[in-house]
Amino acid sequence: QCPLALPFDRAAPRSAWRQRFSRLPSSARWIWFYRDVTPEALKPLFDKAIQGFEPVWHMIGFQSVGLSTMQSRACAGIIGGTLVFALPGSNGACKDGWDKLIRWQLDSRHRPCNLAELIPRFMEV
Repeated sequence: QCPLALPFDRAAPRSAWRQRFSRLPSSARWIWFYRDVTPEALKPLFDKAIQGFEPVWHMIGFQSVGLSTMQSRACAGIIGGTLVFALPGSNGACKDGWDKLIRWQLDSRHRPCNLAELIPRFMEV
């Protein structure tokens, strides 16, 4: 599918960003910003950050790109009950992110635990 590109306005209030995010079509698979500001744009919107995502992402990245993984600013969190994963835009990074990390956490059969089984709790404060 075609990515959805959004301009980034750091001055926009958090509520405006949350409203913009909530209006994204459910079919949107990829969202990118025109500049390398994705973590700065998304992290303030996270209701909950998935703290373990970044270290695991870097472990996976190290296997593929070695020390260059230090340049990655991938992050993940929950916004309004929706899981959000921000990955580098390269094909390899997106493939690794899905194949080696995200797909397993969205599979309720993955053990010993997964994010899929936590979905009902995403709206808890």
